[in-house]
Amino acid sequence: MDPTSPMTEDGLDTLIPEAKGWTPPQSAVHHSGIPVDPTHDFFAPPPEEIGEVVSASSTLKKGKKPMAVGSRLLLCGFVASLGVLGLYLTDFNIPILEILLSLVLAGLVWYFTRFRHECSYVGKQGLARLFCAGNRENIRKTQVFLFGEASDLRTAQTRQYYNGVYTGTTYNYAWSDPNGRKRYVLNGTYKGENKPPKPNSPFHFAEAAQIVWSDYLLARAIDELNERGAIRFGLSGADYVAVGPGFIDFHIGSKEARCSKEEIAAITINAGTFEIRRTDAKVGWFSKSGVFQFNYGQMANARLFLMALDKLLGYRFG
Repeated sequence: MDPTSPMTEDGLDTLIPEAKGWTPPQSAVHHSGIPVDPTHDFFAPPPEEIGEVVSASSTLKKGKKPMAVGSRLLLCGFVASLGVLGLYLTDFNIPILEILLSLVLAGLVWYFTRFRHECSYVGKQGLARLFCAGNRENIRKTQVFLFGEASDLRTAQTRQYYNGVYTGTTYNYAWSDPNGRKRYVLNGTYKGENKPPKPNSPFHFAEAAQIVWSDYLLARAIDELNERGAIRFGLSGADYVAVGPGFIDFHIGSKEARCSKEEIAAITINAGTFEIRRTDAKVGWFSKSGVFQFNYGQMANARLFLMALDKLLGYRFG
């Protein structure tokens, strides 16, 4: 027996329990598409109902421990004291202002030193987010969304500018059921005017979810294509477009038309708007014909629509 092995009094090896958690399989990647960081601590496993995990991420690093309450209190007091000292040196000797500043600074330090982390998973059958607080074993909140609960996904991204200067991009990914009720939403803001955000941005979770969702819909879309001869994509209200082998149908407002592949001069996306232009299109100052437009954000399952254009009409974007 190895004399360096830890022993109990009765001679049995002492087993040191490993931290509970989850180890990503080799097939899983980070939401941004890069390999999973081996230092990520997946403190809670993904729920089985979301199926095989395609991508995963965690905000917790291995070995990261919560700061002791005493240390947090000392840090709060130290920062608050520095703030009051700075105020004193500027000759603002107003007691109530000093009290307010110390409370604000202490509150900020307490908030930013809290132990709160998230694991997020994209599975072939749905999504999951799990949150711990205080310590890695204390799972305070769990969100599970199964793709079978929804029928449509609408996405939107908007670049924000102030006085011509880019300030960020907002995004919104909303899943809804056949009755139009929202079932799950992922939204937020990231920085990246002409390039993707950094890998740790939550945006990648939403984008990875859209990709897997589109793959999930493929089987349903193929069944619809075989049954109806085309795949329908809802717009706002009762409007929709349908893509079939070599054609696209439009039902937009009072317009109902079919265009064969040979009749389509161009399909473009510009400033978040789809435009399909026929070969006989006529565009004037006050009227136009043969041009069909609709907003990308209004279209249900827009990524699947792009896939259908590629496979059924031969139009590929990107």
